[in-house]
Amino acid sequence: MRLSRSGGAALLVIGALAAACSDRPFLRRDPPVTTGGVTVALVGQRCRRRVRHDQNGILDLVLALRVTNAGPAPVSIVPARLALVVRGDATEPDDHDAPFALGPGLSSPVRVHYRAWSNARCDEPMSVALDAALSEPTLRPLTFTPEASDT
Repeated sequence: MRLSRSGGAALLVIGALAAACSDRPFLRRDPPVTTGGVTVALVGQRCRRRVRHDQNGILDLVLALRVTNAGPAPVSIVPARLALVVRGDATEPDDHDAPFALGPGLSSPVRVHYRAWSNARCDEPMSVALDAALSEPTLRPLTFTPEASDT
């Protein structure tokens, strides 16, 4: 296949945009948690904080997780119930994947987007509570710190 100059340039721009939108690594994160054959791992994040003109801060956090079912039965996953906990305050995601069942031997990405009206910062410890979101309720929360700084 032969590309014209404009076609090659378009592919470069698309590649650069895809790289810019990719998930960032965590400053610190827990290893995956497993129970009953179900494993949940934090695989990426994008965090930023905005301060509005009225001085209210908005934490804007996208989390990418991977759920793997090595158990014998399907597992139900409700991303809307993946609560973000910062300084003891919990919030559910504003945007999330639809609920789904994950069959035995399968793995699936899960994305959740939090827009928390708080003074939480991207460089502080957080956790995501898993127990209310999965039909395997004994999973402990995953703790993490998204970024090294809040800028």
